[in-house]
Amino acid sequence: MDKNRVLIIGGGPSGLLTAHILNKLSIPYTLFEQDSDISSRAPDWDFGIHWTQSSLPACLPRHITYEKLKAAQVDPGLDPAKDDFLPVFNLSTGEEMHRINMPFVMRLRRSQFMKLLREGLGDVRYGKRLSAINTDYDHVVTATFTDGTIEHGTLLIGTDGAQSVVRNFLFSSDPAKAALKPSRIVSRTVITTLPPHAVDNIRALDKRMSIGHHPGGIFAWFGSHECPPNVPSSKWKYTLMMSRKEPLHIPADQGGPGVLERAKGIARIRFCEPFRSIWEAVPEGAQVWCNRLSSWPTEEWDNRNGRVTLVGDAAHPMLPHRGQGLNSAIQDVARLSECLRFHYHPNPNPDRKVLGPFKKALDVYEKELWKRGRDAVIMSDENAEAVHDWERLRMSPLWRFGIRPVDDLCA
Repeated sequence: MDKNRVLIIGGGPSGLLTAHILNKLSIPYTLFEQDSDISSRAPDWDFGIHWTQSSLPACLPRHITYEKLKAAQVDPGLDPAKDDFLPVFNLSTGEEMHRINMPFVMRLRRSQFMKLLREGLGDVRYGKRLSAINTDYDHVVTATFTDGTIEHGTLLIGTDGAQSVVRNFLFSSDPAKAALKPSRIVSRTVITTLPPHAVDNIRALDKRMSIGHHPGGIFAWFGSHECPPNVPSSKWKYTLMMSRKEPLHIPADQGGPGVLERAKGIARIRFCEPFRSIWEAVPEGAQVWCNRLSSWPTEEWDNRNGRVTLVGDAAHPMLPHRGQGLNSAIQDVARLSECLRFHYHPNPNPDRKVLGPFKKALDVYEKELWKRGRDAVIMSDENAEAVHDWERLRMSPLWRFGIRPVDDLCA
């Protein structure tokens, strides 16, 4: 085993960014991802990078340039600009109600961003699903995978998302503490091509993205997903999402042909033009992902003498209506990089052998993460409730603060 080897569990953006900072710090690592390859997961979501654009370069190698990031955008033809904004519409009247400032926002396709982040990384292994973690031996953490293989390291970092196996291990003495908290919000999302009239309608709202609210408690998203230049607009793809509160005792739709028709029915009855016709133009047979959303207000954990920690959605899964998830993950990685740079001790003083080489760095990293993560999740929960309540909408964090980070709001 390489000295002070790090095991990264999860090959999404958080895991790939974590691998890059370890590369830059010359700390040996292996990244394990349960999917069979980098492109096997569906759906291919898109997400925005906004307030962490200043932190992101610290997490990237020099060859991943700003121009390469721009090429991974949902619409590479759109240059991020200082006066970018997110328009907000009334879904029942068509009125533009509000504009949320989003200077220099970059909206990225997850698959393209991950392919970019995969560049320059060495030991990445696919098809590796974690089944168990053991920290019974001093200064060693052991990961066991469902294929029977066993790997040893000095530190294990869980970047394995909202359903984190690593988080469950950290709270194994009290499993309820690690459990996701289901919300009353159910979302229905489709990624699809659209006919010309619907493309014109959606791009007239905004070429990148727009949102809408309905007095009946519906939130909607209309956004570009894959609009490459020099390709006919009939082949472009868009992300449409609607969400609303539904009682917890009623199971969310699990898929099937009826889900799209129910979503179209909501739009047909509740939405005015052009929002109604955009949804009605979704081709029959398009897959709709229907999910009851959930979150986990970050709890403090025991890092097992600096041997196990969390990054990204594993540490603070949150509701999506203020677009904070990826940005919070980038902030985690940037903070972890800083803490490792100043507090990692590859050759600890003999008098301090009781402490693992990563202990001090993790203690400093986690102290900041626990508060920031918890505040961000709670604010996202409160925001989700408010944006689905017409009377409270204008007091929602989204309307009052836009996409600013929780650190700014809690200072």
